Amino acid sequence: MNGAPPPQDGASSAAESSSVGKILHDVRGLLAPAMLTADRLSLHADPGIREAAEQIIQSIEQAVHRLKDLRG
Repeated sequence: MNGAPPPQDGASSAAESSSVGKILHDVRGLLAPAMLTADRLSLHADPGIREAAEQIIQSIEQAVHRLKDLRG
């Protein structure tokens, strides 16, 4: 045994894609409150707070894009 995983058939690949999709959905749900709060903060009068909010928004969007890339 060389430790390599066995080749995946279509059913295994579909199940894996479904699992990744479920995880993406769950993570997006977990990140939604942070995104909503950052959106509100991006309207704040203080430019420093607006800048911090934009950094949070960009980080969340990058995380979601990476998860989408996993789905293929």
